[in-house]
Amino acid sequence: MTQPRSTTAVARIAVVGATGLVGRTALSILESRPWLREPPLLQASGQSRSTLSFRGEPAPVGPIDVAALRGADAVLLCAGEEVSRRQARTLAARGLIVVDMTSVWRMAPDVPLVVAPVNLHRLRTDPPSNLLANPNCTAAIAATVVGPLQARWGLRRLAIASYQSASGAGRELLAELDAAPGDLPPAAGWVAGAPLRENVLPWIGPMEGGESLEERKIVDELRKILGLDGVGISATAVRVPTRVGHALAITLWPARDVDPRSVAALLRQSEGVEVWDDDRLPPTPRDAQGRDPVLVARIRRPTGDPEALALWAVGDNLRRGAALNAIELVEARLGLTVQP
Repeated sequence: MTQPRSTTAVARIAVVGATGLVGRTALSILESRPWLREPPLLQASGQSRSTLSFRGEPAPVGPIDVAALRGADAVLLCAGEEVSRRQARTLAARGLIVVDMTSVWRMAPDVPLVVAPVNLHRLRTDPPSNLLANPNCTAAIAATVVGPLQARWGLRRLAIASYQSASGAGRELLAELDAAPGDLPPAAGWVAGAPLRENVLPWIGPMEGGESLEERKIVDELRKILGLDGVGISATAVRVPTRVGHALAITLWPARDVDPRSVAALLRQSEGVEVWDDDRLPPTPRDAQGRDPVLVARIRRPTGDPEALALWAVGDNLRRGAALNAIELVEARLGLTVQP
């Protein structure tokens, strides 16, 4: 990694795909970053271009143009898989720090897949990698919670059921969810293959052998992020009719005996986690919206399995699961200071 910059460090950052849900979330987070002295360079596909706002001033969004990124220190690629596949390595080879928000490079052996509160040490490659992969939002939220437990006690097995909001599929599904009942599309036009309104969909992405693509992503990425080769991992991904925020029911089997109080104590000290005591109602995705930490509650031994531990976690999928993590990777890679 490069040496940390001083507290007066200044960096120029670009957001490609700035008009999308993750791009807009990144822009709102960047507004509070003291190392960013001038507006980010914003780009989007032709049909998405517009003018956004940054710190109360108009911020024009230009077309996607790799040559125009030459003066940036880092770029967040939020414009979809095709752009990432064509441009990510090219930009990284030119010396930019590239954080790719798609799944294109996550499992590439030479590309670090990093959740900032958990495995920043993965950035210490030799030579340092300019191309970094941002994890699947559900994997990022899960790793933030499971990572500290795995590091302290080890894992024998892990099971996750995720309840994922419409925003995880982008603006089209959000628009469908928000549409008036009479404006819903015919069956052939449903974004997820079935209506999400007043419904839950027990699949996310294409199905193969009874398992969805999202479930395979969660399992594969958690193995890479946490080094869980040899650990049994299962995932069930469900789309639910909420706008923002993913919820996870996590059951894990530690390699050593540990009680729920010790788990709660460790998570209270863990970066990116906020534990809710049992005298409060457990947090919901609404509680996590717009917040940085993953909210955790209901830490317990499930009935009938004295070797297991169960907990409930919710996180903002656009923020903690995507944009915030990407910005934290840029800060770590460039040694930027967050506090003014």
